[in-house]
Amino acid sequence: MIIQLKVCYTFFDLKIKNGGLSMNKKVLTLFLILVISTSFIFIACGDENSSDDKQDKQVSKNEKEDEGKKVEGGQMIFRVSSDSRVIHPLYGNDRTTLTLVNHIFAPLYNLKGEDIDYWLAEKVEPSEDYLSYKVKLKDELTWHDGEVLDADDLVFTFNTIMDKKQGSHLRDSFVTTEGEVKIEKIDDLTVKFILPEVQIGFLDTIGGIRMFPEHVYGDIENIQASDVNNNPVGSGSFKFEERKSGESITLSKFDNFFKGTPHLDNVVYRVIPETSSAEIALQNGEIDAMSITADKVEKFEESNNILAFDEDRLDYIIFNQNGGKLDNENLRKAIAYALDRDELLKANYLSTDYAKPAYSFFADKTLYKTDDVEKYEYNIEKAKELLEESGLKDINLTMVYRGKDNVRELLVQQYLKEIGINVELKAMDMASFFNALFEKEHQDEYDLAFNGYIYGKEPSTYAQVFKAESMNNVSGYKNEEVDKLWDEAAKEKDSSKREKLYEKIQKEIIKDAAMYPIDYGYAIVAVNPKFKGLEDAAPAPIHMFDDLSQIYMVE
Repeated sequence: MIIQLKVCYTFFDLKIKNGGLSMNKKVLTLFLILVISTSFIFIACGDENSSDDKQDKQVSKNEKEDEGKKVEGGQMIFRVSSDSRVIHPLYGNDRTTLTLVNHIFAPLYNLKGEDIDYWLAEKVEPSEDYLSYKVKLKDELTWHDGEVLDADDLVFTFNTIMDKKQGSHLRDSFVTTEGEVKIEKIDDLTVKFILPEVQIGFLDTIGGIRMFPEHVYGDIENIQASDVNNNPVGSGSFKFEERKSGESITLSKFDNFFKGTPHLDNVVYRVIPETSSAEIALQNGEIDAMSITADKVEKFEESNNILAFDEDRLDYIIFNQNGGKLDNENLRKAIAYALDRDELLKANYLSTDYAKPAYSFFADKTLYKTDDVEKYEYNIEKAKELLEESGLKDINLTMVYRGKDNVRELLVQQYLKEIGINVELKAMDMASFFNALFEKEHQDEYDLAFNGYIYGKEPSTYAQVFKAESMNNVSGYKNEEVDKLWDEAAKEKDSSKREKLYEKIQKEIIKDAAMYPIDYGYAIVAVNPKFKGLEDAAPAPIHMFDDLSQIYMVE
């Protein structure tokens, strides 16, 4: 059975009314189309009435199929393709670590369309001038070790983020052209964030802070390298239990989780690098859930529930501009015109049933996203002209990739060979791949790489990927004028002016061929049908589910 989830959002402007938040709607529509069927159905955002009719019929069918006795306890085993590097919210940049962090360390809140989904925070209140935000925590929160969670921990977490010696990539989100954001404790449950200038997307930025306890992580000079990360302590629905390096990581339920004790006793993340081995494990019941590719849906739908949902992820090719050949703009543009976006999409998703072409570097649902940019449609003659204009001869490039699956890389190699560029394909294990992308001392090891990111719907968050001095600007792209546009857009209060600024930013970055956008893809997950509560667990990008406390077993 396939369960396909599609969330269609429209966007709003934040306004202050009587000291609280309200929404001034451009179009205030949020609707969830949930279709459950025995065969794949592609869904677009369309007529609400027809969608509702389908939803009612299919949900009742699903409820009938879901009949079974609910069981408290038990264990659910997820497949991950690599071990975690450092289980800490300040240093996660791989899927496994981000997944573990999501369930061990709870956020303050999540923005869900019009609404704020509060977690550790009870409320957030911006000031009338947008220059400060008060955050009040829920009362009687505790850490996994039983210690009280309070405002001191939030102040400590934020100050650690801002400490340059701790080297967190999150720091960039709290620095503006006018200075750094500050934090001030008001009482045991309340803090105030003080901004040096207006940052319209700051509400989203605060919500993503994942607190960690001062009594555990305080007074550590280098948290990233500390052994304390071998036994992380957070406040999420599951707490760290055991790690077998290179094999598995086990979490156990947190009885004092503020949303209520989770149904499952344990969640296990089993490391299976090879996809073929993971598929065998799923068939044999050795694991209960894993991400699958579009070509495997038919294989697994008879014995598993298949969840397909829009991940709002951008798949793209990194052009490494950290001092190598790809500093040459005409070379980057030549490569972009030599590639066939549609074929690269199909190599990953088979068809547009599970993905759509991407032309902007914004994710598909990002506010102010536009396709009115240079699209670099496949044009071999244009590519050859630009290559000639680059002035480079005998070009040899290295494209790195993870594991053994290199179908897309072989396509790139073939396309670029047609215009006279030789591409060496270099396989790497997961750790080496991320070192090449994120560690400066390794960034000379490659020129091209496939990657993907999910930064959400707030456009200002993407600045960290492209601003010259940002830690997350792994490609080395630099454009001073674009940096100024990012700063201007972040503090622009007028919605129409802000939209024009972000549209200009997209046009300029794509015109520079800073990277090559390919597609926006669906996440597809196969889950053992003995596990229920999947919709309530909120299927989500990267970590598969937002809230594992909602999942339970039936017999």
